[in-house]
Amino acid sequence: MPDIVRALVAASPDAMLVSNSMGRVVLANPAAAALTGFEIEELIGSSLAEFVGAELTTAVQRVTSSDGLIVDNTSVVDGALHHRVDGPRRVDVHVTRLDLNDHPLAAVYLRPGTRDAGSDELHTFRHLLDAVIGDQALPELLDVAARGACELFGADGASVARHDPDTDSIEVIAACGELGKYLGVRVLLPGTRVEVALRQGTPVHFVEGGVLNQRWQIDQGPAFGELWIAPLTLDGEPFGVLSVASQPGHSLAAETGEKLASFVDIVNLSLEITEANRHRSALAVVADHERIARDLHDVVIQRLIASAMRLESLSHQIDPEVRCRVNKVIDDLDRVTRDIRATVFHLQRDDDHSDVGRDIEELTASTGEAFGLDTDCSVTQGSEGDIPEGLRAHLLAVTREALSNVGRHAQASRVSVEVSLGDPLRLTITDDGEGVTEDCAPGNGLRNLAARAEELGGSLTLHPGHPTGTVLLWEVPWPIAAGGEPGSATDL
Repeated sequence: MPDIVRALVAASPDAMLVSNSMGRVVLANPAAAALTGFEIEELIGSSLAEFVGAELTTAVQRVTSSDGLIVDNTSVVDGALHHRVDGPRRVDVHVTRLDLNDHPLAAVYLRPGTRDAGSDELHTFRHLLDAVIGDQALPELLDVAARGACELFGADGASVARHDPDTDSIEVIAACGELGKYLGVRVLLPGTRVEVALRQGTPVHFVEGGVLNQRWQIDQGPAFGELWIAPLTLDGEPFGVLSVASQPGHSLAAETGEKLASFVDIVNLSLEITEANRHRSALAVVADHERIARDLHDVVIQRLIASAMRLESLSHQIDPEVRCRVNKVIDDLDRVTRDIRATVFHLQRDDDHSDVGRDIEELTASTGEAFGLDTDCSVTQGSEGDIPEGLRAHLLAVTREALSNVGRHAQASRVSVEVSLGDPLRLTITDDGEGVTEDCAPGNGLRNLAARAEELGGSLTLHPGHPTGTVLLWEVPWPIAAGGEPGSATDL
């Protein structure tokens, strides 16, 4: 098991066990030992049924089965934990699927049932941990962090902005709630409240005013009632800031100041692990490209050249008609050699650009396989350039949730995904299922999609398809100033 996963499990404030598909513990942390009364060495190799009962084993088998879904892979159960000394005690159990080296495992979180999972930092840590272990990209991870901050601190909006020292500007790369509309916005750092937090290096607290500006004589940007801005670091260097804000006249949770530092520490650790995973994956891809390029150049091309030379030497010993055909084969071998040389050149290029189109195609294909759906996917690029990081996180999350809804509820046999990466950005998902009715009440999934659209100033529409099925259209405007020159704080 990777050392990073072991470190994350050990650092979790939740009691955490990692189980194989048969319900046997393969990894445990100190919090699990404290909660159960058993030593870590005693927990490893034991059956989960010995501690929480057969229901937990069933949940583990369900999320680790071959039908386990990427888009809907968690299960929550309640149970009675059997403590080694104190006997039965009530616990809340959360089970999440893990895929490590193509082997499905389950992360099992155990917490005393008296805690409020919806409001404390352990609940938020668990979601961050799921994102890191699930190898989510940086924008998706920070989207989880922003939403977790809203929940944890009772905020009306939260955002993560990254600092670019080359231009001394900040760009909002994750945002939710009242700050969702500023996703993708870039402004110059000087004159902003963010500058105070970055220069000071510790969380700063403001009451009433504007999010961006500390200079009262000019426009201050979006208004707030209470605002905390905390600096984030990556590998010991400034990365950006996490901001949480309440609406004018409202306050954040009373313990925000006390909890913010520990929450930021968790986000910083998640940032470092995510970036380490990305670099390791990139190095692995580069190594594979170099190996393939080397094999093509040193083996395949040399054999083709040798074959062409042997044919050329034989062409002088055969009649003219056959010689003409042999020369044509030699020309074909020369063209193949040139094509392979071009391929080698492209394999050796350093290309670290993330292709959101490829991600959506892979997500569509994997969902179709999981639910037994025929799929097709089309992604078109507009003239606005590459999709901003934060908007990419929203797009992938919405696509994942929408496809999950089709697979679980539509009774469909086919689903089509169309994405237009322009202004506005459009995601259209069409299925041939039972379709929607006018009196159909939206579930949590559709409400989440609508909320994300509203945060970004967009919309979600749903209407019947023809002749059957449903057409979902998720549409949001391209973020302000995304990818362009940063504006001043007064631009907002």
